[in-house]
Amino acid sequence: MRGVRDPWQTAGIAAMVLTVGLLAFHLLAPMPSAAQTTKRHRAEEIKTEAETKSLREEVARIKTEIAPNLWDVPVDELGAAVMGVVDKAVAGKALKIQGFRPQKPITVSGVTRFPYLVVLQGPFQQVVGFVRDIETTGTKLAVSGVQMSGADGATDTVTATIGIVALKTEGGNNERETN
Repeated sequence: MRGVRDPWQTAGIAAMVLTVGLLAFHLLAPMPSAAQTTKRHRAEEIKTEAETKSLREEVARIKTEIAPNLWDVPVDELGAAVMGVVDKAVAGKALKIQGFRPQKPITVSGVTRFPYLVVLQGPFQQVVGFVRDIETTGTKLAVSGVQMSGADGATDTVTATIGIVALKTEGGNNERETN
């Protein structure tokens, strides 16, 4: 039985052939020169610096855009100021404020969102007018959600829960950092 080899002998030969192949590849494969590597790294560095500059300019532009919508009152007076805006928006309308609840503030990227829930009752068109006034009259508030239900089946009276948000860049002690 001359043609039969020991499996360990075959494995040893295969390992040696693989090692020689890897060594040949390592010696014959082209390696980038130090100058090429330095040039490539410098190009990547220039690209990264340009991207960083571009992102900083975009952040400055965004800060300029949102500045008119940020509140500049102290955090402990913000709820009262928002309630004052809600009172003014309701004035002259056939709406009744049934509730005003501050929610937990959330800070993201240096801007703190102060959410509030306003519960109103009144005619459907008046509630829609209130939402439109909050969104469009320069109140520095944004409507984050509206939920309505019919209060009376015989009339157009609805009960609406409206989420509004005030934005501020400087924070208070009660905030939660969110990433």
